[in-house]
Amino acid sequence: MSYFFLVDYFSQITVPEFKQNLMNLGWIKLIKKKQSFLLVQIDVPTFALNSLQFLKKSIWKHLFKCLKATPILVRIHITSNLSFLSTNNVNTGIKNVKNIILVVSGKGGVGKSTVAANLSLSLLNKGCKVGLLDADVYGPSIPTLFNLTSKISIFAQQENSNVSLEPIIRNGLKMMSIGFLVDTSTAMIWRGPVISSACLQLFHNVQWGDLDYLIVDMPPGTGDIHLTIAQKISVSGAVLISTPHNLAIADVIRIKSLLRKTNIDIFGYVENMSYFICQKCSAKHYIFNSSEKNNYLLNIPRIIDIPIHNNLNFLHSSFEYLSSFIGLATYKSQKSNTRNISILD
Repeated sequence: MSYFFLVDYFSQITVPEFKQNLMNLGWIKLIKKKQSFLLVQIDVPTFALNSLQFLKKSIWKHLFKCLKATPILVRIHITSNLSFLSTNNVNTGIKNVKNIILVVSGKGGVGKSTVAANLSLSLLNKGCKVGLLDADVYGPSIPTLFNLTSKISIFAQQENSNVSLEPIIRNGLKMMSIGFLVDTSTAMIWRGPVISSACLQLFHNVQWGDLDYLIVDMPPGTGDIHLTIAQKISVSGAVLISTPHNLAIADVIRIKSLLRKTNIDIFGYVENMSYFICQKCSAKHYIFNSSEKNNYLLNIPRIIDIPIHNNLNFLHSSFEYLSSFIGLATYKSQKSNTRNISILD
């Protein structure tokens, strides 16, 4: 049994959720073959745990088919892990957060908070440990989206001179917003340095604990909060949200420029409110610009188009796809190939 045979074998196993085979996904970590013994270690990332049972069945099915005439002892060892990418966030409240994802848009009202909330829930449903941080200090939306607008209690702990806040937890999702701490019915008349300090406290002075993902709902524009996070927080990457309208696209181009200048990876953009589906004829109607033109203007990968719909359950599959895309984008080994597989003869 040659190494090339094994590579070809694992290349035939496609994971439906991601539409890629095990070799392209980079999940094969170790192949050890010695005479009549074969050990294969597969590292399945946390966001792909829903595919675990399929993988086990598919691997043994293919292996039995290929090796049924070969007297060999086979051991398949499957582990689950998500590598740390945010390595510079040490000695802070986010030191155990593996990936920090910014959801950004230069324009307000394009559905950024809705996408951030549903991306968080979708990753949570995949088995990940997820936090959602509302960094929009002037206009926090997370309390409204999760129906937490009434007075709620935020508990704090003091250790030496440091005070840390406990996040609000709903169905396993950890959340923190300035809207939990102040009266959101009044205007936040704060200057830039105060805003920056308050934003950093939402990162460092909250007991986020061990998280696979911290999704950050960013404010519109390209102001102090964006610069502060870019300079002080180690970010895994950003997802841009836009509608197809000219004004939204123009602002997204500006925020893209800021992310490039601050060396933050851009995973791609989501075109929200891209079209609506007629309830009578089921046809798609595009009410704004041509998406092809927007692709040319932005020159970044378009992850998915989300239609206008008043029922978020209808959009479940869209957010499932988005969470799978983000999972792969943040996984260190997604670009791995056969060269980084440990082969022990």
